[in-house]
Amino acid sequence: MTIIEIHFCDKSVKKLVASEETTVKDLLQKIEQKMALTVDLDSFALYEETTVNGLVIDKYLKPDDLCPKLAAGSKFMFKKRFFFEDNSANADVTHMEFLQLRDDVISGHYVLCEREFLELAAIDMRVTYGNPDTNKHKPGFLVDADLLAKYIPVPFLKQRKPKEWEKLVLDEYQRIAFDPIDTDFEGKLRYIEKLKEFCEDYFGAVFFEATELILVDKVVRDHIPVLLAINKVGIHTFKKPAPKSKDLPQNMLIRTNTFQEILGWAVHPPTKTFIYTVPSDSEEGLKFTFESEVAAEMPDLCQSYVQLIIQSSNPQDGEGETTDE
Repeated sequence: MTIIEIHFCDKSVKKLVASEETTVKDLLQKIEQKMALTVDLDSFALYEETTVNGLVIDKYLKPDDLCPKLAAGSKFMFKKRFFFEDNSANADVTHMEFLQLRDDVISGHYVLCEREFLELAAIDMRVTYGNPDTNKHKPGFLVDADLLAKYIPVPFLKQRKPKEWEKLVLDEYQRIAFDPIDTDFEGKLRYIEKLKEFCEDYFGAVFFEATELILVDKVVRDHIPVLLAINKVGIHTFKKPAPKSKDLPQNMLIRTNTFQEILGWAVHPPTKTFIYTVPSDSEEGLKFTFESEVAAEMPDLCQSYVQLIIQSSNPQDGEGETTDE
């Protein structure tokens, strides 16, 4: 028997006992019991998280597989694999969704303007500290405790001096006090609702670090660093900023293809390549090609969303049938 550490999006850790026969599903059930999760359980998953060339890579672990031995520098992460159901009536699931969405906001995965992420930061402070107290929440409260990184997205953190960011966050914290939030649960719901309002098309996406391959006559002409986002709408491609660009330091949405228009997808495991096709004047359609350490996981996630869409559209017709390349 061994002790396994399970990490969560708020940096907390829980320890579980496992044996050589323990499956990923066994671990998931233990975690769900510890976290009092009782609904939408299929949307949660276990990942092996590692860092490759400075990029965080989450490898999805299939439930029926035996719990793997972690490579050096890796850790187990418990997260939602997809956002589909409305869980606003369940405080425990809402809490998990809030933690993950907040983590993606701070990581810079969501494209937000300053006004938007400051409002989210203020709501987050309300969840953490309750209503603002001018005697306590004053200049120095965030800077002295080195807390700014918890509220300002990574791409923006160095765009202003710490004291400037602190003033903006605290001012917004005071402003939202005029629209009362009575409980932590209400605060988490408001955070989720606001993020959905700001980024409706790709809200709740799973994000993948990838490189888009630009092919001309089947020859790779360029490699473009991108962030792929897959959610219940479809596949969204964000171009990552150049390292020394003078433009805004965040990703830029360059393409959205809905599941209704996507003709199919495929993966080539040896080259870690994911491909999907949309209609075009060509009989073969227009293909988009991406390299990623976790390319093999993308088709299964797309298929899961399509199945959920079919089931929600035809709840009495079973799972339905879909095809992919």
